[in-house]
Amino acid sequence: MFKRPLMRQSRQINLPYSTEFKMVKEMALSIIQTIPWHELECAYGSAKDAPEHLEHLYSGNEEEIEDAVYDFLHSSACHQYSTYSCTPYVVRCVINLLNTNGFESHLLHEIIGFIQACTHNASDLKELRNEIITGKECYIKYLKHTDIRVIEIAKDLVQFCSKYEC
Repeated sequence: MFKRPLMRQSRQINLPYSTEFKMVKEMALSIIQTIPWHELECAYGSAKDAPEHLEHLYSGNEEEIEDAVYDFLHSSACHQYSTYSCTPYVVRCVINLLNTNGFESHLLHEIIGFIQACTHNASDLKELRNEIITGKECYIKYLKHTDIRVIEIAKDLVQFCSKYEC
């Protein structure tokens, strides 16, 4: 289970994202807007606020990213390892973010850890399992990351994907 640190880090900085990242961000945000979030559920009811939280992941502002990670990914889209109808779509959006060259955050282990937390229910939920499996190449990329926490989560995700490959 992931918990927000007791003392909030004062990180009101904007990360220097590349031109490529900015172009991918615009495309990702347009995809986020096409999902019928108002028809989907999260831990606290309607997932209609999901686009705002997902957009924060692309903001470059560490405080907004932190809010999205702890207040949405690990609280609403996957709450205490329970998943909801919005979860497969959120996983898709997070994989898209992780596949973006130039994305970096001190919370990367928490972001990829969200997908790992979703694996607890994915064995029984085909749609969620399939979304997680689509990220296998992404997880392999993170096996070479400098943060051991990211590497360990990526290993678990690659192993999960390999378990369900045809």
